[in-house]
Order: sequence, then C-alpha cells, then structure tokens
Amino acid sequence: MANVEITDFTVEKDIANATLSLSYRITFDDYDKVTNLGWIEAWRYIEDDTGFDLDLDAPDDQIGLGQRVIQPVRANGRDYIDRVRTRELAWADLNLDSDTWGGNEELRGEVTLTPVLPEKVVVESDVVEISQTAVVG
Repeated sequence: MANVEITDFTVEKDIANATLSLSYRITFDDYDKVTNLGWIEAWRYIEDDTGFDLDLDAPDDQIGLGQRVIQPVRANGRDYIDRVRTRELAWADLNLDSDTWGGNEELRGEVTLTPVLPEKVVVESDVVEISQTAVVG
C-alpha cells in the first residue's frame, strides 16, 4: 500500500503575502508497483483553530482555493515520488486569529491518498409483473 510522509512544511511571510510550501514523499510498495494501482492524491492547507488561542474548539478552516487540490497518481514502476506544493496567499487571508488572544496563526498541511479500487456496480430495475394477457406495473 502506498504511504505518504510530509518532509517539510514552511510559511514565509513578507509584508502583504505569505508563501506556504508543503513537501512530501509518496512511497510505493511492491504491490503498487506490480499492479500499478491508481491513487487519488489530495492536498490542502488548514488553519488549525482547535485548542489554540482560546478558540474553544472552533472548527479548522481550509485556506486558499476553498477546495482540496486532487490528482491521480500511480507508481509506474517507481519506488517513490517527491512533491513540493507551493502557494502564495494574501496575508490578510491567513491572519484570521483575534489579536485579543495573541493573534498567532496556526497552520498545517495535509496530504491524503485514496486508493482507486476496481469496484463492481450492480443496478436493478423495478419489478415488472407480467400476466398472461397484459403487462401490469
């Protein structure tokens, strides 16, 4: 089964913007290499509100784009793939914590791998009753 490991996550702030950079490695096992099993790779940046700055367990918010970035990936005979995902965002979009409690931002990166497995789909129609003289139903 493929595995993912985040190797680095950095945030560099300048006057008006922040550059977020997420580095990770997807490692494929022998099964992935032999079957060339497909995976859906998704990554995103999250503002981590849970338990910080007295946020009282506020939900974590995805930052930027408003959706996860996804793409298919396969081993294609490789042992691993290294990725670097970089995004520049306006600092105002990141500076969401209240200055009342210190105002520090807590950010994290997330990578998800979901296998694309062969799946059997069976769909049945409604029952049609047939009499000797006419179709009923």
